[in-house]
Amino acid sequence: MVNLQLKDAKIDQAQIQIHGLSQNIHNVSLKLKQKFDIKGSEQPISGCIVLPDDRIIIADYYGTGKLMEYNNNGQHIRDIPVSDKPHSLTLVDTDRIAVTYVASKYLEIINTKNTSERKRVNCSNLCLGISYQDQKLYVIVYQQGIVVMDLNGKTLNTIDINVYSVFHITTTSDRIYYTDQGSNTVHCCSMTGQKIWVFKDQSISNREDYQWTVIKTYLLLVEPLTT
Repeated sequence: MVNLQLKDAKIDQAQIQIHGLSQNIHNVSLKLKQKFDIKGSEQPISGCIVLPDDRIIIADYYGTGKLMEYNNNGQHIRDIPVSDKPHSLTLVDTDRIAVTYVASKYLEIINTKNTSERKRVNCSNLCLGISYQDQKLYVIVYQQGIVVMDLNGKTLNTIDINVYSVFHITTTSDRIYYTDQGSNTVHCCSMTGQKIWVFKDQSISNREDYQWTVIKTYLLLVEPLTT
């Protein structure tokens, strides 16, 4: 049984840059807001997103191989039908998510309100991390790099980086962030792949669940200082 903890950033006399204001990252701490158990798995979860209506979707690639839906009180609502073990997921719009299936070499865009409504997009190789931004999907594809595609699966661009040990990615309007397990690093680059900064920390080594947490937290707390 995996324990999922939801945390809020608590700001004690911080100067956080939000909408142009400055911030001091050393004054930011995390405050536990809520935690609940994910039933059926003892392994780290591989992906998690919170929908606009506060539903929580969890990908359990290393454990049960299920895509699970919870409410924000930690109550299990249902298992969403999947065609293989889901690895990573991203929010596309209010009702739709995109999910990658590593070994099957494809992703699906799924309507969470009507799960029979889904679209399959094939990838040329193993597909792992995924992020959605400005009508585009950014997908980590093994031996290719970061493949940028539209929602119909048409490849628009491929960002040539070594993704041998890259499993997680997230994006903003003008930045791409990804973790590299092989080098214990978090990377930030432009939307064309130009390196902006690299952060190294042993805490994200070996454990993929740490990487997933670090990339989300680092984006939330640190990146505003660099914009």
